[in-house]
Amino acid sequence: MFSLNLLDPGTGVARDRFQVVPAIDIMNGVCLRLVQGRADQIATQAGDPVEMARRFAGAGAASLHVVDLDGAFAGHPVNLGLVERIAAATGLPVEVGGGLRSDTDVRCALDNGATWVILGSRAVREPAWLAAMACAHPGRILAGLDLKGGKLAVDGWKGAVGADPEEVLRLAQAGLLPLAGAVITDTSRDGTLGGVDAPALARVLHSLAPFFPKGARLLAAGGVGGHGDLETLAALAPLGLAGAVVGRAFYDGKLSSGTEGPNQGREPTGGRGSSQRRSGPC
Repeated sequence: MFSLNLLDPGTGVARDRFQVVPAIDIMNGVCLRLVQGRADQIATQAGDPVEMARRFAGAGAASLHVVDLDGAFAGHPVNLGLVERIAAATGLPVEVGGGLRSDTDVRCALDNGATWVILGSRAVREPAWLAAMACAHPGRILAGLDLKGGKLAVDGWKGAVGADPEEVLRLAQAGLLPLAGAVITDTSRDGTLGGVDAPALARVLHSLAPFFPKGARLLAAGGVGGHGDLETLAALAPLGLAGAVVGRAFYDGKLSSGTEGPNQGREPTGGRGSSQRRSGPC
């Protein structure tokens, strides 16, 4: 299931769709899932990333979340060739993260089929660079907010900078930028199937509200272990949450990736060029 109908509490009529975005993490040329981002803790191996992407597309996914784990650990992109093949094979919008830490990295990812790029480590350390990339590529940049003990993690989640998400976005003047949105990851739960921390996520969404317009691509990642977790996350849609990134729950059969409820729209919320912004630092 790649979308959930959200019902208006007054009428009971479907008012929106909550996106479920399949995750494809790549290491050593293979699609797999790590536990808490640790390279020595492989939870699931799923084979060829391109074939897995085709399967998700065939089942009705509206977009894909692709992470270059090799790139995240190396500090530079490693698997952009596979990203290009995934985009070409599926025709789906693809968001890509992992090791994108220079202007050239960002441009290459976009040139190799990415609809959006996720900027984490360098963007956290240098908010001015996040601002520069958002201005250079309007509607194509997602802030990667990887949380470890409530603070932002960097360098493949091995380090932390001790900053809050709102601090980085404030320094980047994010409220004035054409950012596409953000991916908010609970690194302690990622790959564990251990459930989601809705109260903590709600606090983060409240803090991000000044920086993103309605309809931004704000996605939660980490901990989804079944349909109940998706319902819990969907309940946060009024706070701006547009969807959830789901990986291991699909691969381990905790969620079906069949066609019982696919989203029919091909361009998901917060897509290319969708941000409406005031005049700002761009």
